[in-house]
Amino acid sequence: MGSLPERGYLFQLASDLPANAQAIEVGAWTGAATCIIAAGLKGDESRILAIDNFRGMSTRAEEAASYRRLLTRLRARGTLEAFCSNLAALGLSSKSEPVVSDSLAAARTIEAKKGAIDFVFIDADHSYEACKADILAWAPFVKRGGILAFHDFGSRADGVTRAIFEETKAGRFGGIVGVEGTIIAFRM
Repeated sequence: MGSLPERGYLFQLASDLPANAQAIEVGAWTGAATCIIAAGLKGDESRILAIDNFRGMSTRAEEAASYRRLLTRLRARGTLEAFCSNLAALGLSSKSEPVVSDSLAAARTIEAKKGAIDFVFIDADHSYEACKADILAWAPFVKRGGILAFHDFGSRADGVTRAIFEETKAGRFGGIVGVEGTIIAFRM
């Protein structure tokens, strides 16, 4: 989940939210960012929904090998088990809920939450088409004045950067809240 400054920035974004904020993470994998966001949330009613298919494998060979090594090190059979274990180890299970689904199906399932979410963090499929689809699916969930943030902006994941630039030009986002490393956050 990125560099130490990126982790600090993600925590700061979450801790700046109002008490009992509602958050969504798209692309949770083993829960590193979920833990950071959940730790920053204030209030007994705050919650983060972590959307992921929890299959955890990349189509890129070097990433797939790295994932297998990490799961071995975590002694987990899969990413959902690792996710739950990581949140439990930090006492954050009550603030988080894994949603085992692909991104677009999850958006349809929780459609009633549109306009009611304080913070959405997108770090899922990094292809241009998938990132664009995630923006179109998840931006409507963020309440007015809330935050929509992305990981891997300006990185080797050029599909993410291109999709964000296009949607910025189209006026989809409000002002930029900030950038740290490859995390960019917009006010909605």
